[in-house]
Amino acid sequence: MGCAPSIHVSQSGVIYCRDSDESNSPHQTTTISQGNAATLHGLFIKTDAAETIPSVITYQSRQARNNSHRDCKENSGGQVRIEAETQTSHTSVKVSATEECVGPMRLTKEPIQVLLVFAKEDSQSDAFWWACDRAGFRCNIARTPESAIECFLDKHHEIIVIDGRHSRYFEPETVCRMIRATKPGENTIILAVLPQKLPDQEEPSVLPLLCAGFSRRFVENSSVSACYNELIQIEHGEVRCQFKLRACNSVFTALEHCQEA
Repeated sequence: MGCAPSIHVSQSGVIYCRDSDESNSPHQTTTISQGNAATLHGLFIKTDAAETIPSVITYQSRQARNNSHRDCKENSGGQVRIEAETQTSHTSVKVSATEECVGPMRLTKEPIQVLLVFAKEDSQSDAFWWACDRAGFRCNIARTPESAIECFLDKHHEIIVIDGRHSRYFEPETVCRMIRATKPGENTIILAVLPQKLPDQEEPSVLPLLCAGFSRRFVENSSVSACYNELIQIEHGEVRCQFKLRACNSVFTALEHCQEA
């Protein structure tokens, strides 16, 4: 039997739907379990019907590690809180962080994760690293396309910065296409770092970058403030829109499975 388009959240963290207002036997569709949770861009879930339905989430972030000689660098994080709210019920998990409203739902995101793809560390990669540190974002650095893909599939970064100033180490367009070819790659924001043009040089077109899968470009600038401003604009714009889009898609998927139950 199908169910009405409403979702109920029990105090135990179980999301279900009812066949009607008089029904006392909810069909459980999604159970939250931090231990055996599947990960979708930082959303931890376990489902009976499908593994792609993020819902009420809680997690403990990793402790900060600040080692510039490691291939992967991680910024500090904290505990995160998510509240799921509908017209008929409300549940909350003990946490605290930035909250987003999507219709009647209130969702809390975990700290933004940034992946830097630079063959060699220089003033530009350092500027982005310290910009992430200032913004409170988690940051990883990869030196090869292979390690970048492996790190991205493990952590599902919201923002990826690819060094496009030099092509002797790797082709930035190729790396971008490899990331876009993965399932989580369709939701990430990919930034290309380009060299500064000469005074008499014409402004290059961004169309080849867009066709390769890049979201934006960033002209080489080793100022930490410039990198910080760029990351903050991306976080408040594209990243936030992608987060809300995934939340809406999760609700539609949950409703679809409720109707099938």
